[in-house]
Amino acid sequence: MKINYIEDRVLITEIFDFIPKHVFECGQCFRWDVHPDGSYTGVAHNRVINVAMRDNALVISNTNREDFEKIWFEYFDLGRDYSKIRRRLTTCNSMKPVVDYGKGLRLLKQDEWECLVSFIISANKSIPQIKRIIEDISVRHGVYITNYKGRDYYSFPDCATVAKLAISDIRECKVGYRDKYIHGAAVYIDSNREWLYSLKHLAYEDASDELKKLDGVGDKVSHCVMLFSMAHFKSFPVDIWIQRIMRELFSISGKTTEIKSIAEQKFGEYSGFAQQYLFYYAKENNVGSKNT
Repeated sequence: MKINYIEDRVLITEIFDFIPKHVFECGQCFRWDVHPDGSYTGVAHNRVINVAMRDNALVISNTNREDFEKIWFEYFDLGRDYSKIRRRLTTCNSMKPVVDYGKGLRLLKQDEWECLVSFIISANKSIPQIKRIIEDISVRHGVYITNYKGRDYYSFPDCATVAKLAISDIRECKVGYRDKYIHGAAVYIDSNREWLYSLKHLAYEDASDELKKLDGVGDKVSHCVMLFSMAHFKSFPVDIWIQRIMRELFSISGKTTEIKSIAEQKFGEYSGFAQQYLFYYAKENNVGSKNT
């Protein structure tokens, strides 16, 4: 991987595992939108950037060297060898078409608070619905960042801001019954400022147990938050798509806790990466939906 800094862009060549569609449409993030030219513009860590593949080079626009080194290198997990992960996962023959389909997928390192609220919202919601809700919350209660390519962008409101809102203000963003869960989480985290950001340092199960102390956070939400913001890569969140594909590929079914346990034994330290390849393949190919 070679990195070049050109004005307001970072140009990365010889990068072999980054396909924007697979990164931004695999269900792990909700603030990235595709343009007609195939590039994606998104908001993360109070910044707005555009990401594209051009002539086999990854181009990150509207940024600088300092932000790339302090934020985006880690955010895009650019220090990890994904070819090694793919080789390990494809020792299981059933995983080969799944991993090949999702090649170029990477796990993002998102902000813990925004990730937590995003996945509290995600219960019984489609990805487009989740995106609309998070955008509405940001426009109503976040801070204006910039206008980029003719569109205004806003940060996701921090926990202190959300804690001061009335529950009815949160409900207006069409979060439904989750309004009290989001408000309760904000109040708790605002009163315990270091708690959420310290969980990445705990053992895997301990971090999950801590997150589940919050109302509205069960196994699936806690494991999504740990996987997508805390680098707990053993996490294997189980939803309907994972249930379907685990049944289709491995004849594994049962309670979500049983599926999770079997998967973590099967994939070990690569469980979280396996989960994303499986989820993306299942969703994009509508696996098993006719039988559910």
